Amino acid sequence: MTNLETIGGPQHIERHASGTEGLTPLQEHFLARLQQLVSQREEFLRSNPADKAGLKLLSRALYATYMDCVGAGVGDQGNAIMERSQAGAS
Repeated sequence: MTNLETIGGPQHIERHASGTEGLTPLQEHFLARLQQLVSQREEFLRSNPADKAGLKLLSRALYATYMDCVGAGVGDQGNAIMERSQAGAS
């Protein structure tokens, strides 16, 4: 069982040249949390597009979690997750 499975995170985090192998449990946690928040934001935008307060809260959580990724040394992977989300929205 991988660390992502033990924390209940998504299994589709993009693998980069460095891969997800060798990441610490904390790094995996932040990346999984970021992916989860991105998915929540996408669903929120589909179901509640007029709720600006809810979107603001999700955006702040996304930013904080992205900064946690940067602080944990996985900012590039976190950035890729955010970019994939933006590419899918266009």
